[in-house]
Amino acid sequence: MPIAQEMARFIVKADINDFPVETIEFAKQLSFKCIGGILVGSTVPSSRKILKFIKSTGGIPEAGVIGCGFRSSIENAALANGYFAHASELEDDQFPGGGVSDITVWPTVLTLAEHLKLTGSEMIEALLVGEEVQNRIGYYVSDLTEGMGIVGLPFFGIFGATAAACRAYRLNEEQTAQALGIAISQGIGYIHNFGTDAHFLESAFDCRNGISIAKLAKEGMTSNPSFEKWLDAFVGEGKVPYEKITENLGKPPFYIHNVWIKKYPGCFFTHRYIDALALLLKEHKFTYEQIEEVTIDVGPTDAICDRPQPQTIGDGMFSFQHQLSAVMLDGDINKHTFSDQKLFGQEFTNARGKIKVRYPQDWPRRYMANSARVEVLLKNGVREVKELEQSIGGPKNPLTMQQCVDMYRKLAADALSEKQIERTVALLSRLEQLPDILELMDIMTFRHSIISD
Repeated sequence: MPIAQEMARFIVKADINDFPVETIEFAKQLSFKCIGGILVGSTVPSSRKILKFIKSTGGIPEAGVIGCGFRSSIENAALANGYFAHASELEDDQFPGGGVSDITVWPTVLTLAEHLKLTGSEMIEALLVGEEVQNRIGYYVSDLTEGMGIVGLPFFGIFGATAAACRAYRLNEEQTAQALGIAISQGIGYIHNFGTDAHFLESAFDCRNGISIAKLAKEGMTSNPSFEKWLDAFVGEGKVPYEKITENLGKPPFYIHNVWIKKYPGCFFTHRYIDALALLLKEHKFTYEQIEEVTIDVGPTDAICDRPQPQTIGDGMFSFQHQLSAVMLDGDINKHTFSDQKLFGQEFTNARGKIKVRYPQDWPRRYMANSARVEVLLKNGVREVKELEQSIGGPKNPLTMQQCVDMYRKLAADALSEKQIERTVALLSRLEQLPDILELMDIMTFRHSIISD
């Protein structure tokens, strides 16, 4: 059976009872993290641009624009919520597998769950099918596209957004297959947009377009739903292991578990190095003043983050040098790391000069190539080294539910009161039991009074 038809059957027939408890719990962990990122993203300067655009276009008030106190059309709301999720630079990504992220699925489903009054379990079903579809495609195709400079997050994420929207609208198998065919031509992203607003916009368009595609397919819009013809034309015949993409589709282990949870608001390429340096500082208790030099080994694709003197907030979010300087100077990375004071201040300028980037010649051209190696040379001549295959929060170094909840509390504090935070924690903790998410969206959008249990 062709891939699109197999995917469509899975999207339509999947049931929450098909997924193990640990998969549902991990989806809830990602919900805490992604929603926290959306709330932060609604407050960052970049998001003012998308808000101005959305307000200028009007739109029927169908769904909440999170953190902003108004509703717009479902397409506009999904565009804004998707933009916020990425503008915070707190998206959670799949590696290996093209960096396919939850931020093309969660904003889409949140927007539709409010508009369509989905139950919590229906929302989780839409989240899980969207994640499974995009992650499977990205997992087996991204090695062929990363060397082209294609960013997998929006390139494969359009299928996650579309699958989730089709499930939310309860499209049948034929409509869903046609929607996947329409989606083939709608997702694209380019690595040289890293560090600019366009990088955030690429994935936000997936959220909006996934909804539009599902609505059009529901009305009978047609396509040629052939992943095989598309990918053969794009990367060459005989290169994609098509049988792997749908092998055991709908059965454990589910590909959502390949996702790495992101802890810091900067490019994921920097996170293994951040964690490695932080661990060295903690283990050996040396100070910034004792450090002569920090050398990191980086692959050719991750080199996009070799930015020794960032000139904008976006540059800083994609700079090894700036973020590792924050580890040495502040012991943490948060949205305040990316301010003009720190970007252009003498202290950070000097610290960035201590960071040296080295490029081993034999590293492959793919995301997160090989293990991240950090070498610290102290002024007394001592050298300490740490290597990490994954950052903390990856499948081999997982976070607990409590750590994700604590992260949500920290992130949500930029937008909600303490009482509102605790109420949303209570709601998200039992997401699969909720009759709808209207109260959750009301709190996050309008910050209205709390409805008690």
